[in-house]
Amino acid sequence: MVAAINDRLKAPGNTLHWIAPVERGAGENATSFETLVEDMHGGHVDTLVMLDTNPLYAAAAHLQFGAALKRVAESVCLSILPNETGSASRWAMPMRHPWEDWSDIRGHEGSAAIQQPLAAPLFAGASPHEIVESLWLADPSSSMELVRSTWASLDEARWQESLARGVVEGSAAPSESISFREAAPPDGRAAGGGLALLCRPDPHVWDGRFANNPWLQELPRPLSKLTWDNPLLISPALAAAKRLKNGEQVRLAVGAVSVVAPVWILPGQADATIVALLGFGRRVGEVAANAGWNFFPLMGGTGEVTLDKVAGSTALASTEHHSLLVEDAHDIVRHGLLAQFARDPHFLAPRGEAAEIYRRRPPGPAAWAMSIDLNACIGCNACSVACQSENNIPTVGKEAVLAQREMHWLRIDRYFEGTVDAPQVHFQPMLCMHCEQAPCETVCPVGATVHDAEGLNVMVYNRCIGTRFCSNNCPYKVRRFNYFPFAQQERRAPESRNPDVTVRARGVMEKCTFCIQRIATARADADRDNRPVGEVRTACQEACPTQAITFGNLADPGSEVAERKQSALSYALLAEQNTHPRVTYEARIRNPNPALEGGS
Repeated sequence: MVAAINDRLKAPGNTLHWIAPVERGAGENATSFETLVEDMHGGHVDTLVMLDTNPLYAAAAHLQFGAALKRVAESVCLSILPNETGSASRWAMPMRHPWEDWSDIRGHEGSAAIQQPLAAPLFAGASPHEIVESLWLADPSSSMELVRSTWASLDEARWQESLARGVVEGSAAPSESISFREAAPPDGRAAGGGLALLCRPDPHVWDGRFANNPWLQELPRPLSKLTWDNPLLISPALAAAKRLKNGEQVRLAVGAVSVVAPVWILPGQADATIVALLGFGRRVGEVAANAGWNFFPLMGGTGEVTLDKVAGSTALASTEHHSLLVEDAHDIVRHGLLAQFARDPHFLAPRGEAAEIYRRRPPGPAAWAMSIDLNACIGCNACSVACQSENNIPTVGKEAVLAQREMHWLRIDRYFEGTVDAPQVHFQPMLCMHCEQAPCETVCPVGATVHDAEGLNVMVYNRCIGTRFCSNNCPYKVRRFNYFPFAQQERRAPESRNPDVTVRARGVMEKCTFCIQRIATARADADRDNRPVGEVRTACQEACPTQAITFGNLADPGSEVAERKQSALSYALLAEQNTHPRVTYEARIRNPNPALEGGS
């Protein structure tokens, strides 16, 4: 379908052009892998070297890779982390992290880049380049020498330029002229109207290579808001037909291969489609072991797809109903159509202002504020992970998430609107609003949460005694209380934490600080240079791939955040509470085809 759309865009002067695929021969590789396993079963393979791969976990069940591996006399598995294949191989070797090694890579448009090490290897490890060469040479060259020999066509000047630029100039793939083959695109349904199984990489742990990262395990998935598990995703219609509820167990079979796992009902999914997210069900790793279910064996199955309810259920940790604001979210995530905006750009603005008894404006020379563009947010959660890394936010584990005790300072709220068969999806980042008149501050008995002169709602951890009055009084539900010593339970090395941020002890309230450590650094630099404080970028802002987050000094009329807050689409969340938040949103404007939207 995408190819057909692109073919229509080949008008003169547009920017669309075709290149040969950067990754070639995927189908041939799959065929050669099956041939390899057949040779292993037949005893025709004496030595097998596996570089940064985990076939024992990811191979289809019908290949019986584990049995074939036992017939290989010498097997070597090179991987960054321990994996299932390494545990079954004769030799398991640690691989250098890509940040510690030389290599070369190609971009999506074919440009070649020279990968350079960012740090010396922390531990002993082997390079895949050196391993491959050592199979033929007793004294292999180093990774840097091997990469340099690959690019021997570059003279010294161009080599140094490529190292400085990071990209080999002129290495992009040339455009190719192709013709579109007219054919009806497949609709994704199984033949004969049966069930269709779609196995897809998990959006966070991917194919399992990141499954041992607790940050990614505990990060809520964009649509289901699930953490720590990968139940089968089914449509409301299929759930009704099979009389299934969230968490109930089913047996999913593809021919003779079957897996028992729970289900999760997801609005908007095609009725006859089952989605199985890959990357879980690992058997190694302190974090990954026994988290979720492995659906890789189903990928090699042939035959009819069947789904049958079986006894039992599983408690699934979803944050969907955690920290709810209101029942009706229409005024929370404001949105409208382009036609409405063209008629009245202020059609989503609040009507009048609520009465207020008093107003205290912070007097500081700077006024830190944030604007979030809901048109740009795609719900990817990159901001949440960046915040967790920057501010030493601990993971709490599945049991604590089930008790609504996750610690993320920044969450992405997801709202469905419309019918369960074809809903609209809205995403909204939610963090501390840094209210100028903060309800949390008036109820704290020890002054642990206070306002500074620049409009920051700050936390004094040493004062906090854990009454949680502030959380109860926060209309945005963005404060987190660490019931247990989660940071201590992580057992992380001190050097893995951000030294500029306090690691909180048990029993204190936590929340977004607008990356106050970065503001303090910018303030100190400005004082040293005898100038006004300059630009500050928060961790969430830097990580956002769509630049949906804008942060800066509202007191500077020329700052980007000040300009964005002048937009006709800018609005404050729960403005009727008179909290005067420093975080505001820009409403979402859609421009759908009227024929697809019922003429609205």
